[in-house]
Amino acid sequence: MKTKVLILFISSAVYNLKAQSDNNSKLPQSTPNHHLYANPNEEKDDVLDIWNNSPSQQILSYECPLDTIYEYEFLNPNTKVVKYRHIYLNNEFNNPVESFTDRYLFGTWDRREKRDFTYDSQQRLTANIRSIWINGAWEYSSSIQYAHPDHGLKITYQNYINGEWVNTNRKVEDYGDLIETYVTQNWESGSWINNRKETITYNTNKKMVLLLAEEWKGGIWKVDFLRSFTYNSLDLLIQRIVQVNKNGIMVNSEKNDYKHDTNKNLKQDDRYVWANNTWQFFRQTKYFWSQNVQDSSIITQANASGMLVNLQKVISKYDAPQKTLYYEYFNWENEKWLNDNKSTYEYNIQGFTIARDIFTNWSPAANDYLNHTRQENRCTLIASGVEPTDISTINIYPNPFYGDHFSIYTDLPQRYKVYNLAGKMVGQGDLNTGENEIYIPMLSQGMYILKVGNLSKRIIKL
Repeated sequence: MKTKVLILFISSAVYNLKAQSDNNSKLPQSTPNHHLYANPNEEKDDVLDIWNNSPSQQILSYECPLDTIYEYEFLNPNTKVVKYRHIYLNNEFNNPVESFTDRYLFGTWDRREKRDFTYDSQQRLTANIRSIWINGAWEYSSSIQYAHPDHGLKITYQNYINGEWVNTNRKVEDYGDLIETYVTQNWESGSWINNRKETITYNTNKKMVLLLAEEWKGGIWKVDFLRSFTYNSLDLLIQRIVQVNKNGIMVNSEKNDYKHDTNKNLKQDDRYVWANNTWQFFRQTKYFWSQNVQDSSIITQANASGMLVNLQKVISKYDAPQKTLYYEYFNWENEKWLNDNKSTYEYNIQGFTIARDIFTNWSPAANDYLNHTRQENRCTLIASGVEPTDISTINIYPNPFYGDHFSIYTDLPQRYKVYNLAGKMVGQGDLNTGENEIYIPMLSQGMYILKVGNLSKRIIKL
């Protein structure tokens, strides 16, 4: 049921970002933190993975034990249409044992995909089997098999062909105290053939100091590229150098010099490329922080004259617990910043992500993004001694919002109260289960506090 609610005054802010969950409530990843196939010249490299371990430099995300994920798209700012749903069945450890993906088509849910997950006695993932719905029945499609030898992991990928499982490729990981190796292999003519290998060396503080990438050629490993990392006395990364193999000789390729502020936060990344036997300045990224949380960054690039010109800007906002509320990307075009894309996040009282909105395709004429998709997470949170209002899911969208109204989704009938930032209650009313449309024709721009049950959220009028 959709209920229309009139509020005379409202105020508040709703935020929070990136959420994951502990290892028992999150699907195990099938790839290591760094990228086995990383190009030595790619923009996003393993520097982020080896950054110092200060919480101020690692904004983690924690997802709730999932029950259902809904995916929506907006035909216009006020019309939300459901597209997909993902249903999860979890075991007593909050690990998913089965999931279903359905597409909403012509007023009904159309079955698309099913996954089955198995675990060992330590709740480590052992299999991820994908099936697709064909002619009224589930048929195997592909699988990922996980083996857990001592100090390592073996991941095997398979396709289901003509009634049997056929190997395609695998990844073999070995974890030593100061050295780790990651090898990919392809299944050819009934045996495993080496493909690529990465060897990572750490110092005694578990900081990456070397990353050696090799390719299997002519029956031997041949060096592809080498990354070396240097740290200062505070164990902060200050330099990265990449060398590549050219005709059997290691030659310089690129270099990054890093600077930090007094709080050990990265403040500047200067990138150089090797040309004409010298390091030539190429690109610079500056990072800006508020209370040890990164709130923006600007990338500039050297032009033909050696002058720095704007390239890209990112603006982020966080709430007090360092959860992202939103981040927005801008590109520099025609001597001004133009919007590129934006994502916003919402959380419940436990800090789990319950919604994410993605905005793309900026229109200068409309002064807004033309494309808007939304993902909503329904959490399974059952705990003894917790009242239903403590575990309910509240979604507010869009937030921040324009115009004279926004919507509140609640999975329980509850009462809301609205406060301004001075603590004065300026509105209250009842919410029905489902989506409730809140009209606020006289609301001025600003932030307000919306309280539903025991949940407090912020809403922003732009």
